[in-house]
Amino acid sequence: MPTILTTEEVIAKLKSVTRVTEISDGWKVVCPFHTDTNPSMKVWHNGGWCCLGCGRQGNLATLNAMLDGVQPNDSLNHSSSLQSGDKRSGTSKSRGIPIKEYIYRDKSGQPLYKVVRYMPKSFRQMRWDGNRWRWGLRDARRVLYNLHLMAKYPTATVVMVEGEKDADLLTKHGILATTCPMGAGKWRGEYAESLRDRRVILIPDNDEVGILHMVAIRTYLTKNKIADARVVRIPGQYKDVSEWGEVEKVKELLK
Repeated sequence: MPTILTTEEVIAKLKSVTRVTEISDGWKVVCPFHTDTNPSMKVWHNGGWCCLGCGRQGNLATLNAMLDGVQPNDSLNHSSSLQSGDKRSGTSKSRGIPIKEYIYRDKSGQPLYKVVRYMPKSFRQMRWDGNRWRWGLRDARRVLYNLHLMAKYPTATVVMVEGEKDADLLTKHGILATTCPMGAGKWRGEYAESLRDRRVILIPDNDEVGILHMVAIRTYLTKNKIADARVVRIPGQYKDVSEWGEVEKVKELLK
């Protein structure tokens, strides 16, 4: 079972990465998740929190989980780079507001790289070099999303979808889900070993690219006798699993 931290323990964790000031009903915080010079985040004594700058909010568990992707004494540089881009690579000064980070981990749970989602919708990747997050993947080892959970449950059925958002939705509701990094058409044979001897359900987005992507993966897994792989379609009027949103019906499809 994961360790449940107290509010004070999470505040101590916050203090290791950013500036925290105690006030009468909680703490005001320089938000570590976006470029923030004046404290725009507030954490209440009951563990609830909200940032007026980037719009993120949640409970104590959410805050603790998000802090796992921010390293001690590095959050201000990290959040600034999220907002402005890597000047050395010639990217634009602003890509919009970073709204979500999807961390890819090895079997033991150690971070390898992550995908940062922005609003308006766009994506960038960062690699973990053992000490801090750096822009670009370079030589980062590519793995399937949620590999650490797949290693934890070696015989469970795995559902492959197209995108981390869909995978998170299903996993949140007790379905072990994964996705290929970088989207449709980016399957690599090296991913197959983590699916060996499993039952794999492939749910494509409802477009030609998505369907071809999942059919190609099924063909690879079946031809090489790696897994019992099947393609399952959601209703045609929905773009993807997240748009459909019927997790219980997904569970029925899996039967």
